[in-house]
This record gives sequence, structure tokens and C-alpha cells, in this order.
Amino acid sequence: GMVYGSGCGLFRFSSRRRNRSLRSDWSSDVCSSDLGPGKSVQAQSREQVLAEIRASMMSADAVGLARQTVSSVEIALFGEGRFYSRGQATLLLREFFSEFPPDDFRIVNFTQTPTAWFLEGAYQTKASKKPIPIFMRLRGSKGVWKIRELLIEEIGRASCRERV
Repeated sequence: GMVYGSGCGLFRFSSRRRNRSLRSDWSSDVCSSDLGPGKSVQAQSREQVLAEIRASMMSADAVGLARQTVSSVEIALFGEGRFYSRGQATLLLREFFSEFPPDDFRIVNFTQTPTAWFLEGAYQTKASKKPIPIFMRLRGSKGVWKIRELLIEEIGRASCRERV
């Protein structure tokens, strides 16, 4: 499968009140030993969810991406995060895609626990030589996975692999 270990605790996100910069360590949440039986059922839906996210990113589909979020999603665009409704998220993402049109979007790391999925993506755009790091945390409810947090990083932050 596509499950990656969390060897260097690379997934970082907010705990909204605790940390204004939207970066606290997720590694305590992420443990591959948490992956229980029945992975084949999860793997199929996981592939579908990740394919939909990638398709929305690749086609700059702000509406489609916002549709894949929880009703109040936390988004940090190059800085501090805040909560947005789906409508607000659509406008924000439309602005991002307009300023940074997509060339490619790759999921470079993926980890899951029974209650959350964490992914790191590399968003390539003509507006920049280096890819923009994008982090997402998804929450599952009754087999439906939605983006709960979306962090679009400034270019130049060292990724996990570069730090190791």
C-alpha cells in the first residue's frame, strides 16, 4: 500500500488556540501500528479520496476541493490559519489557484490512523521553480473522509526528507 511511516514526525498542523503558526507535532497521532485489519476496504476508498483530491488540485477546481472539506475547514495560506465555511474556502482556493496555476500535484507522504489521515503533497506551479508544500488532515465519519485542515506552506521550508 501507500502507507508511509512517520519516522521524523513530518506531519505538523495546528492546534488552533495553542499555536498561532499552525504547526504542532502530529507524530503522536501517527502510528503505523494503529493500522488495523480490514485495510483492503480502507485502501479502496483511500485511493478514491486521494484521486479526487489530486484531480481537484491538478484542474485548479476550487469548488471541487472545497466540496471535499468539512463544513468549517481550517486553512492556512502561507501563514496563520483560520476557519472558513465551504463558500469562503472556495473563494480562497480560487484566489490561490489563480495566482499559482497548477502544473503538477504529487502526494509525497501519506499516513493514517483509525480516525485521521495525514498527507503531504508537492504542488508544482509555473509561478515557482520549487514545489509548494501542502499538508492536509482528513477526518473520517461513517466511511466518508473530508479535509479538516489544509496548510499551504511557504516555499523553501525544509521537508522531512531534506532534514534527515
